[in-house]
Amino acid sequence: MSEIGSIYSIYLHKPYSVNNQKTNYADYQRCNINFGAKQEPKSDISAKKIAGYALGLGAIAAGIILLKKWNPKPVKELAQHIDFVKADNIESAIKFAQENFGVKLRVNGQLKTANWINESLVNLSNKTKGKVLLPKEIKICKLSDNLHGKYNPFTRTVKLAENYFGKAFERDFEKVKDMGLLSERLITLYHEIGHGLHLTTSNILNEVLGTSRYKKIISGCRDDLTQYLGGKYFTRCEGEAYAQIFAKKMAEGKLPDSVEKVWQKIGGKY
Repeated sequence: MSEIGSIYSIYLHKPYSVNNQKTNYADYQRCNINFGAKQEPKSDISAKKIAGYALGLGAIAAGIILLKKWNPKPVKELAQHIDFVKADNIESAIKFAQENFGVKLRVNGQLKTANWINESLVNLSNKTKGKVLLPKEIKICKLSDNLHGKYNPFTRTVKLAENYFGKAFERDFEKVKDMGLLSERLITLYHEIGHGLHLTTSNILNEVLGTSRYKKIISGCRDDLTQYLGGKYFTRCEGEAYAQIFAKKMAEGKLPDSVEKVWQKIGGKY
């Protein structure tokens, strides 16, 4: 799952704050010295005014960020078709990701995991004929216990939870694969990539909020959508629905008709 909200998951992003250093102007007020010519008193800019200006500019900047669509350039122009090559060592796996996708892998030396991520990215790229927008970095790290993944739109980083993709996953990789549980990990990986894609068609407000427009779109099929996507969490806002539909579409293929209609109305690509 993703915290977005990402802001990631997203995913929730804390608003920026401005630290203002208060200046004591008391010792400097009305200290003009007259050397024979009359001097006009200097106007003082109070700390409160400075803080007000800073907060005002911060609010304007935050508004622009929240309301704008994000259209970052791809890290690397992808080929329409890429052949997956299984690496024999972690250095080769990291090099494959960098050279073919422009993606930096930070997977704590986990070779099986790195090969699996690379193969997943190959499939994703080939299905979209090289048009998918990939993150700059994919890394395994500690996240909150209830999160399997997270996306940071500012750094374009996909974070995968250590307790879900870490050393235990690497050790038991073949067992997880034989049990058919790799698909769950794949959905998580694609879901976080989907958050980055959603921001190119919408904005952060729609990413993290259940807007009236979005509620209207899913009003006639909320129950079916909830069941198909795997829970109410994935229908609570446009960003989560978009990311999960994208993940399911890329991992499983054709969507049910009702879900496909929602996908198109919220700006679905591919």
